[in-house]
Amino acid sequence: MFNIKKNVSILSVHRFCVFIIYFIAFVFSYYLLKLTFEESTTTRLLIISTGAILATFGSALGAIGSVWERDLYDSVLTNVDILYVDLLKKKKWRRWPFIPRISRRKLLDETKIVQKLENDKLPLNVGTHQIEIDIPTVLADFFDLPVLENTYKILRFRSAASTKNLNNKQVNAKESTVLDSENEYMAYECIHSVWLSVFKFRCFRYVVHFGSALTISGAVNTLYYVVQFRA
Repeated sequence: MFNIKKNVSILSVHRFCVFIIYFIAFVFSYYLLKLTFEESTTTRLLIISTGAILATFGSALGAIGSVWERDLYDSVLTNVDILYVDLLKKKKWRRWPFIPRISRRKLLDETKIVQKLENDKLPLNVGTHQIEIDIPTVLADFFDLPVLENTYKILRFRSAASTKNLNNKQVNAKESTVLDSENEYMAYECIHSVWLSVFKFRCFRYVVHFGSALTISGAVNTLYYVVQFRA
């Protein structure tokens, strides 16, 4: 059953993390520039220089994070394509990015419509039971799918799944998946790479946000203290 509250909270947690990152960056730059401002030998040039250092450092973080983001995003798209075309041998499903995970509408006749979107799931047998892993297909999925939950499951059961698949053991019919042991092993490794890349992408996205926050806060706080300065 699709859990609306769960998926709303996933995106809310991401947005809250972004807010905290910007808050920390603004507080950090504010107090750093405040220390510079309160120095007895300070000048407007020193304040501007401190702000420029913050902005430069923030820009460098953003640039580095963006480079890693692009590489990881390309890796995810390539592996998802391999999963669908080469391993599952089925038509590739792709989420339309313009459709939100959850949307609510009220029509003119007072009818309320709730739209719920679910991604394809990959069933994987890990020997003792079966797990299901979401398959992300577009950038929006990186933020409104449960990254920690999927990454944890794929890491926790990797050894068990590899043991089962490589030993080619017989499994209970109700626990079987659509793949044979060899292809399921490859599928597991593929989705393992996908979710590790998504997890790293999220981490680097926060680095990019922190860099942007330092750049913006450095400029804003520098302007504030330059205006406050009295020679």
